[in-house]
Amino acid sequence: MLEPYQKAPDAEVIFSDRAVHRLSNLWIKEPMFLVFLRHFG
Repeated sequence: MLEPYQKAPDAEVIFSDRAVHRLSNLWIKEPMFLVFLRHFG
């Protein structure tokens, strides 16, 4: 659990084309809206 005002972890994500990106690189140029979905079933 993160403490208040603690920076979020800079995770790596894998895109559908198998390219790996760090989350912090995705919002360098402009703001980003990130949604985490969990598949049930």
